[in-house]
Amino acid sequence: ASDVAAMHLSRLAGYAPGGLVDAFDLDLLAEYGVTSEDFAPAVWSRTQYEGTVYAIPLDVHPFIVFYDKKAAEQAGLLDTSGELAPMGSPEALLEAGR
Repeated sequence: ASDVAAMHLSRLAGYAPGGLVDAFDLDLLAEYGVTSEDFAPAVWSRTQYEGTVYAIPLDVHPFIVFYDKKAAEQAGLLDTSGELAPMGSPEALLEAGR
């Protein structure tokens, strides 16, 4: 059996409950310089199933939003610095587009 495999973090919940992947020893990872502080909290949290770490993020797919700043300003979507205010959820982004 392989010692290391690559898969999307979205698949973790399908493998961990059945014992198909082993949990990482966090102390051993730290010995090699890998800690949760090396990753954005939202990314690191996806490496876990029921609070146990089963994965190390390999890459992150950035999503970029291009927008018309004048239209966003007219719609009240800019923050006090003139930048697009955080939407907070996919639903909020969809609502902002309406």
